[in-house]
Amino acid sequence: MINSWAIGRDKDSWEDAESFKPSRFLKEGVPDFKGSNFEFIPFGSGRRSCPGMQLGLYSLELAVGHLLHCFTWELPDGMKPSELDMNDVFGLTAPRASRLIAVPSKRVLTLVARASYAAAARDTTSTLPPQLHYWNSVLPGTSMPKALSELVQPDSVEPPKNFVGYNQHGVEDRTLSVYTQDDDTHLKDPTQRIFFLEMEIKPGTTMKYSLGRNIAGETFLPRKTAESIPFSSAKLPEILNKFSMKPGSVEAAVIQETIQDCESEVLRGEDRYCATSLESMVDFAMSKLGRNVRAISTEVEKGATLQNYTVKPGVKNVNEGGNFVLCHKLTYAYAVFFCHTFGQTRAYAVPLQGADGTTANAVAICHLDTSAWNPQNHPLQEVKVKPGTVPVCHYLPQGHIAWVPN
Repeated sequence: MINSWAIGRDKDSWEDAESFKPSRFLKEGVPDFKGSNFEFIPFGSGRRSCPGMQLGLYSLELAVGHLLHCFTWELPDGMKPSELDMNDVFGLTAPRASRLIAVPSKRVLTLVARASYAAAARDTTSTLPPQLHYWNSVLPGTSMPKALSELVQPDSVEPPKNFVGYNQHGVEDRTLSVYTQDDDTHLKDPTQRIFFLEMEIKPGTTMKYSLGRNIAGETFLPRKTAESIPFSSAKLPEILNKFSMKPGSVEAAVIQETIQDCESEVLRGEDRYCATSLESMVDFAMSKLGRNVRAISTEVEKGATLQNYTVKPGVKNVNEGGNFVLCHKLTYAYAVFFCHTFGQTRAYAVPLQGADGTTANAVAICHLDTSAWNPQNHPLQEVKVKPGTVPVCHYLPQGHIAWVPN
């Protein structure tokens, strides 16, 4: 019997023979595995070579190709490739001493899923809204936050004819006044907290906060319907006519303000997009973070009020890489979200309990780089720090969405 294990580790034939270096086979003139070079004969040679070699090669290429095409692979628990144990044990095939464990994450929308969504969009008898069909096709197995699911209604296929509302919040939380403007935040209760330090996100910390927000309840339109409606200042008269609004009315002013917010100057280091449909919001998030993403939001029990909230055990960092997309709900005739990215930001899932027993799962956003913030504005004044020193955080209001890598 030929000892192929020893032949493959012959120092006269192989440089650094005991090291695992697959890249050595990329060089020209290196012995192949088909039996013509006796330095390397994993399938044997001659008449007694392995008859299943060719079938094995085809099957391996096909399987590996599909796995690499459809999934992103990572080592578990942040392990580095250099930390892998490449030792083997004695046997006919010299298997690894420690089994390789890899964690897959889906990254490709299959043709079947695309066809399913397309068919659902054409199916007028389906009771499932097309937005949900799209969500299930591109984010299979991913739960939808309540803040989004409440905005998806089966009968929401046309914009409302009458719209009554006032943009009380606008994009106040989009940049938190960018911290460079001259407009301070005036609170009705001087003991209320809006901003806090990252070090305060720990069990036992108590602060007075208002997690309940009055978010307009306009629902999403299907993408096809939303894209058929103009959304620009240049088309404002047409938009107002579409919604049966009188120019100069309060409602018309809200519509104009929201559109202008979406058309305002892009901030330094910001990528942004106003999503007029759930489908376009999902597409923007995936374009910035990759296909393996999830949406999270602050969720509070009904009846939440301004009160003291205490951080409970179970705080989690939900964007280890610091990347995320933030989407703020604007007031409009149908659901519109202002989505944007920030650099150097961390997000946490924070379990809270109110003084009256109310429980909440809040999303805390921490801005790591505050060097461009105005030191005279409310955020830095409230936490009593200078620009560019320590991270400054705030809770994401109800109804707003944070997208993070899954």
